[in-house]
Amino acid sequence: MNRVKIYLISGVLWLLLTGCGRETAVEDVFSSKEGKETVSEEARTDTKWYVQIDGAVKKPGVYPVDDNTRVFEVIELAGGVTKNACLTGVNQAEKVTDAQQIHVYTKKEMRKNEKKECESSSEDGKVNLNVADKQLLLTLPGIGESKADLIIQYREDNGKFSKIEDIMKIQGIKEGVFRKIKNLICV
Repeated sequence: MNRVKIYLISGVLWLLLTGCGRETAVEDVFSSKEGKETVSEEARTDTKWYVQIDGAVKKPGVYPVDDNTRVFEVIELAGGVTKNACLTGVNQAEKVTDAQQIHVYTKKEMRKNEKKECESSSEDGKVNLNVADKQLLLTLPGIGESKADLIIQYREDNGKFSKIEDIMKIQGIKEGVFRKIKNLICV
């Protein structure tokens, strides 16, 4: 009888130590619940997006990226830029979006686009914020030398203005100045 008790106690201890007991089953329920949360969290951060890059890059194409990828990383995936690339119009720090197309212009394409923008700007008499030099910016009411310099600096740091309201991102240009110039500017 004592042998049976010893075998029975040994068996129960073995079951508890190897994970077959009730406490372990309860722990498994909690850990699997936590595991599901972790998996879904990982799934969110591992979202695959596809971005197309073309133009003056060595290997144009469509590349799978995750949702935290920046433009400069896509350029690296494409083998970098060619020797005739012009990165002036590319915000390399920008986060990419799914199905985005990135075009890296050649220097020739960029000159052609700037000339076209200047021509369209002069046709309607508006100052194009993306190409205007300091002297042209100074013709706008409320824009002095320091604000003109800030506009040019903004373009160099952030790329082209995408809408005329973006000029209010410049220090010292708020709603009042914008109202004075909004009919005199374009992008």
